[in-house]
Amino acid sequence: MKRRLFSDKDGTTFKEDVADISEEVKAFFQTIPVRLKKLLPVAERFVLAFQTLDDALADGQPADMVIDKILSSIKGDVDERVYEAIKEWLHKFVEFAEDATTFTVDGASKMQFASAGMEQVFTDITKLEADTAIQLACYAHKS
Repeated sequence: MKRRLFSDKDGTTFKEDVADISEEVKAFFQTIPVRLKKLLPVAERFVLAFQTLDDALADGQPADMVIDKILSSIKGDVDERVYEAIKEWLHKFVEFAEDATTFTVDGASKMQFASAGMEQVFTDITKLEADTAIQLACYAHKS
């Protein structure tokens, strides 16, 4: 019989349901730090690339030259999938920025692009994990 949370029809009590849920939640949250630790080096690369690009664009530097410089600085230091994802999402970011009324784009937009890049590199992560890794990398970069 299928379990129905908080229903007596499946033969479990409210206390049993709550106990099982809390065990599942604990197990989930215990694995997050391990998974995030694996994601952080890549997230930091994305954050640094997007911040470098945004700073250069704000200074009026040509986007294509800045992207080439960013990519040449990471070539060989990162896995090819990471390199290609950063390249792709930097170009998408520039297209997005060109469509904006000003060439400087807010931090939330940079985070969305970086997070999408993370999801491309790590196909087994959730959006929440990608967002969290990017936020942690942003925090580490700013401190």
